Amino acid sequence: MPYVVRPYKRHMRTEQKAAIFALFLLTVLFVSVITAFSSAPTIVLGTERNTNGFVEYLCLGRGCEGVY
Repeated sequence: MPYVVRPYKRHMRTEQKAAIFALFLLTVLFVSVITAFSSAPTIVLGTERNTNGFVEYLCLGRGCEGVY
């Protein structure tokens, strides 16, 4: 008797392919975002003036100590 692929098994295979493709796209997105943040020197999110007149910066990335 020949091997017959049932429709639900074919459907499961399609869902697995879709899940693998979605994971691939999420991985590419994650790597792109990490690369973008790691290559950016400093991202300033906001500033605040203290009562003594100094300005504090809320920043992400490297070089936040040198932001004036």
